[in-house]
Amino acid sequence: MKKIIIILIIFLYSQNTYSQYAGAYFERGKEKANSKDYYGAIQDYNKAIELNQDDPYIYFYRGTVYIQLEKYNEAISDLNKCLTIVSSNREKFKSLTEESYHLIGLSKFGLKDYKSAVLYFTKALEFEWCK
Repeated sequence: MKKIIIILIIFLYSQNTYSQYAGAYFERGKEKANSKDYYGAIQDYNKAIELNQDDPYIYFYRGTVYIQLEKYNEAISDLNKCLTIVSSNREKFKSLTEESYHLIGLSKFGLKDYKSAVLYFTKALEFEWCK
């Protein structure tokens, strides 16, 4: 029993440590994106995702950087991943969900897929704060 408790404590400590490191990479990525070091930001977001694959905000912010670089397919992939993560609790992540749909619409527009862009913009407008 003592071994199980020790293993559990070590596991929980390591998970918390990884989350802290992921948070540090995430914050540094945001700083780099704000200073227009987009490739540096992507590297930090990649590292944050390696350490914490369940944080929708990391995918969202990396998606916004891909849009700045006009890498629309990569942006759409990240924003869809963000939506997948928040799908079980969209009410809690209402703003993030709405913004993700809006940015997918922008990405579709950038790809000249205007019909899909309109669909995503319409989906974004369905959220209550827009009414």
